[in-house]
Amino acid sequence: MIKVCVFDAFGTLFQLDLPVDVATNKTALEALKISRQKQLEYSWLYSQMGKYLPFEKITMMAIKYAVKKVGLKDITLSRKLKTIFLTPNYYDDVVETVRELKTSGIRCGILSNGSGKMLSEVIKYTGLVDAFDFVLSAEDVKTFKPSPLVYGIALHHLRIPKEQILFVSSNQWDISGANAFGFKTAWINRSDSLREPILDSAETIILKKLSSIPETLNEFN
Repeated sequence: MIKVCVFDAFGTLFQLDLPVDVATNKTALEALKISRQKQLEYSWLYSQMGKYLPFEKITMMAIKYAVKKVGLKDITLSRKLKTIFLTPNYYDDVVETVRELKTSGIRCGILSNGSGKMLSEVIKYTGLVDAFDFVLSAEDVKTFKPSPLVYGIALHHLRIPKEQILFVSSNQWDISGANAFGFKTAWINRSDSLREPILDSAETIILKKLSSIPETLNEFN
């Protein structure tokens, strides 16, 4: 029986999109794409080197590189890029999904590469302070997902068997890491992305939206 749903944060619960007023700026869009890619690359590199920087510092490094790479001269746009990860919107079905899961007796929480401070600011900004039962950060083990040490934070906190935890993410690499650790997983594939060979597990369900989670939990129960 699934007793707990553990959600990734950025890209899964919180949208990483440019504000509407600048969303058509191709240079800014390219900078955002590159910064997201570099953010992940830098986190993985630091993990492999056995070093650690808080996720917000890695994020700023990635944005600084991306802005320089695309030649983004507009200071206002650069500043908006830097605020995306601290002032995001949440997806429309987040509140509904979490409420339905908790009503059915399933605990809901967050496990993110974001630092405790970063997550606290985002949750406060979005007004979701009371939505989740717990918020866990990779900062506790000074490395990043997909290291098994990070997924182990949830196991240590919850004190229940792995089989009773459903890990939810929009990132295939994150789902693969959680699967390798032993969690059952749900990949939220909103954009109909091609399934990569690494995501090959009977322990994964693929959904287009978060709100489908409650009705599909019986696949694991």
